[in-house]
Amino acid sequence: GTSADYDVGVGADGIHAKVRELVFGKNRESFTNWRAWYVWIGNEYDVPATIVDYMEANENVTVFASGGKTLATMFAPADHAAWDTQEGRVARLKTLFKDQRHLLPALERIRDEDVMPTDLADVDMAHTVQGSVALLGDAAHCFGPIAGVGTSMALEDAYTLAAELLKISPEYSLRRALNHYDICRQKRRRLTRRINLAARSAAFSQSRTWTWVVEHMITILPERLLTVCFRQFLKHEI
Repeated sequence: GTSADYDVGVGADGIHAKVRELVFGKNRESFTNWRAWYVWIGNEYDVPATIVDYMEANENVTVFASGGKTLATMFAPADHAAWDTQEGRVARLKTLFKDQRHLLPALERIRDEDVMPTDLADVDMAHTVQGSVALLGDAAHCFGPIAGVGTSMALEDAYTLAAELLKISPEYSLRRALNHYDICRQKRRRLTRRINLAARSAAFSQSRTWTWVVEHMITILPERLLTVCFRQFLKHEI
């Protein structure tokens, strides 16, 4: 119930950012009509120091260790307009991921309330600064979780924005600092989007033929071809 005047506002409130909606307008999210379900499963599925990706047509499960536990992220096509209710969730997952037979026993030991669903969406904005308001993290750009670079990008945004704000002086205005932040991050956003699109096209498929092609090509292609987007990302200076 209070108001105040500030020199700069920073929107870091996630993919459904209220700050972005107020300043840049509504409907900036583009839903992919794929859904993710996050659930902790038994550590017998953990492969040390490895992220394991299980692929089938219309089914993708990523498993990795985190803090002494094993997290499974289960992806499948879903209409984002039809929310996934809690009741009967595990039973639906067993049906959706029926081809993941090695993982089905893990679902026997979880409850409906143990699973957290979320609809995958993209946020792709040409500019993330308007007036004296700057966006960072998923509020500014969301690529989905498949490439695993969202948190890194949010940290980079914060680092770059802080560096620009520290430069402000009579010779270097706030407007210039914010505009330079926006420009500096544009190429980085493009590189990250390219990584995610490549990963998504390989991992999320509704075609059994394409899934078969991807699974076999991965075994014969040189690693440098599979990681070219990541290497460009890592070489590019923040």
